Amino acid sequence: MSVAIVGAGPSGLASGKACIEAGLKPKIFEKSSGLGGIWNIEHGSTWESMRTNLSKYSCMFSDFPWNKDSDDFPLCADVSKYLNAYAKHFSLDTCILYNTEVTRVDRDSAKNKWSINAKIADREAVEELFDYVIIGSGFFVESKIPQGLSEFSGTLTLSQKYRNPNNLKGKVVAVIGGAFSGSEIAADVASVATKVIHIKERNFWILGRYLENESKTKQIPLDLVFYKRRQKSAEQLPLEEVNRRKHAYFQSLSNQAEVSDSLKVPTESYATPPYVVISDGYLEAFKANRIKVINSRFTHAKGNEIFLENGTSEKVDAVIACSGFTSKLPFFSPDILTSLNYDEADQFQPFLLHKNMYHPKLPNVAFVGMYRGPFFGVIELQARWAALSFAKPGEYYPTEEEQYKGIAEEQAIKQDSPRPQFPHGDYVELVDAIAKRIGVYPESYFNKDQQHAISLGPVIPSHFRLEGPYSNASVATDIIKECNEKFPN
Repeated sequence: MSVAIVGAGPSGLASGKACIEAGLKPKIFEKSSGLGGIWNIEHGSTWESMRTNLSKYSCMFSDFPWNKDSDDFPLCADVSKYLNAYAKHFSLDTCILYNTEVTRVDRDSAKNKWSINAKIADREAVEELFDYVIIGSGFFVESKIPQGLSEFSGTLTLSQKYRNPNNLKGKVVAVIGGAFSGSEIAADVASVATKVIHIKERNFWILGRYLENESKTKQIPLDLVFYKRRQKSAEQLPLEEVNRRKHAYFQSLSNQAEVSDSLKVPTESYATPPYVVISDGYLEAFKANRIKVINSRFTHAKGNEIFLENGTSEKVDAVIACSGFTSKLPFFSPDILTSLNYDEADQFQPFLLHKNMYHPKLPNVAFVGMYRGPFFGVIELQARWAALSFAKPGEYYPTEEEQYKGIAEEQAIKQDSPRPQFPHGDYVELVDAIAKRIGVYPESYFNKDQQHAISLGPVIPSHFRLEGPYSNASVATDIIKECNEKFPN
């Protein structure tokens, strides 16, 4: 059975590997000349000094470990090398068609197959039929450009195109946008610029990549502290109280309010969902007066002057727009996009799918990594579910009733007000739910030697390679052991 996979980023690679495991025949279509998606150092959306927000133990696939001497938080170039090594190790490079852009994905109902139209370099599009399709083209596709910049006379750079601050030395630079990219790029540019003016509409909790362990004896990557299986409280707290407790916890981890009132998260917002950014250099750059924070909305620019909603203006030489990304599905027809409730302007939930994967109007199609905030662990589990659902549909493919119910749940999340930072912020709950659905939840290991590591330690992708379909307990156990020995809780 043939599977067309759109995109050779982490989602496409994990999907290709899962399809091969399940006895399927994948063909991966990649529009650029190299694999890696956003992590591709030539065609991706990363900058030279960018590191992963999560440690290598979370940014890895379950049965392919990083080298033991690699950094805890790898650089983007290292992630690119990791993905290339993964593709080579599992013979995925032979499945990839480079410089091949999928232009149309459509249903051939008469043949019960999917038609893929693809353009190879500058040649005419070719058509091929497949039994199944996986969409792994990436959620973060195109930088959103803030309105009002058309009359700006300085240099404008989108976060997607930013690579390094070399051409900004000695300049006054405005960074518009306060999330991960905005904060990290502001800190990066502050190393050479005369001044960075960081414009954002809200304050985020600013955390470094390391936190103290529970015994306060060692610095541990924050994901290994946050992502654990904790006993759910029987007490059902109101959402506002849950939010207040989260804010109080983040406040205990950050001294930003003591640094400056302009960094303070207002207590009156504690009833709403907290927003977090991860940056090791931001607070230091701020304390050194290299970053000026303005909590207001950018409205427009004229010449070299930018104007803000609070009535102030700033003269700058350059603007870096970090206003987030929009998702694109250009290969689907308007009818399919309508079925998906596609809304390009919505950066939170631009389309609705059961478990972010399936839609009853798109039979034999699965989406992988196509939601806001995709982690390696989720991507891999979704890829494995997709492959299993194609190979053994009676056992793994969700029913139409399940899919409509799941889509209704996503619709409810879409309508959340105020919206949280991510639609699926509980990482452990998300991965465990998928793992249980496809039979790879490490149930039996709760009573084995690894009990502490599995039940109380950090949840990492290798937990889901211990048992179930296509398990590799030997490799997974070694990874779990290495993680817990290096960072004991």
